[in-house]
Amino acid sequence: PPPSAKVNSEQEYQPLSSLREAELVAAEAWANTVASEMAW
Repeated sequence: PPPSAKVNSEQEYQPLSSLREAELVAAEAWANTVASEMAW
């Protein structure tokens, strides 16, 4: 499942700033995954 699913499930428990940080982390991890796949 995509990282966004976990973020959505935790929206009620985290402040907005933490949500934005989590989204940035997920986006960076996704970008790294895509870059790794493209390298192959």
